[in-house]
Amino acid sequence: MNFLTLYPTEISAVLNDEGSFVGEMSMNIEQYGLFFSEVKCAITMRIEAGHAQPWYLAIDPIDSVEVPHFTKFVDAMNSYVFNVLCFEPHLKRQGSDSPRIQLFFDEIFFDMSEEKPRARSANPTPDGKTKAKAKGKPVKR
Repeated sequence: MNFLTLYPTEISAVLNDEGSFVGEMSMNIEQYGLFFSEVKCAITMRIEAGHAQPWYLAIDPIDSVEVPHFTKFVDAMNSYVFNVLCFEPHLKRQGSDSPRIQLFFDEIFFDMSEEKPRARSANPTPDGKTKAKAKGKPVKR
């Protein structure tokens, strides 16, 4: 049994006047097999020099979520969103609306009981790889 598992569900944000996306991240927390109600925390997604990728997901204040090793989760989430998913926000306005981002995480969780948390699929295939989601219509043969 895992000590602590975090299940991110959604990131939703809108571009502010300073060029950063401001919004919230929703997640579910499981500790020793017990699920807690959904937790939401304020996020800022901004361009920040000195990081491996140009965009950085920050939670401020970091102690707004009372979870052990939460800073490690934020680092792992940054790696997953920007390196694995290769997500990059678009800054262009469409009409009078400010640019928005909305990311959904359906089948991913972070096992926090390891030294370095990493994203895992909630539905792995027998070979341990993540199942690809089918897109489009099935092909008739």
